[in-house]
Amino acid sequence: MIAVFDGKHAFLSNFFPSPFEVDGVTFPTVEHWFQAVKTFNPKEFRSIAAAETPGKAKCMGRRAILRPDWEEAKVDVMRRGLRKKFAIPELRAK
Repeated sequence: MIAVFDGKHAFLSNFFPSPFEVDGVTFPTVEHWFQAVKTFNPKEFRSIAAAETPGKAKCMGRRAILRPDWEEAKVDVMRRGLRKKFAIPELRAK
């Protein structure tokens, strides 16, 4: 069982650098993606996607105007982000 995303398991964290692009927007981490997609507000979305760190993206996402379908969409949003992350050959190999 993995108790923490540290050491050899650090790459499993949503905060781990794993840049990917969706619709012309680059997300530095899965956390940036997950938090940005919480909102349909374009200004909030862009700000969260460009946040300096995944921790800042998370804080911004907690204050964002949630899209109306967020509770239904969030699992699929995370799944999509993880698929993008693990499409990166070095991460997939781990």
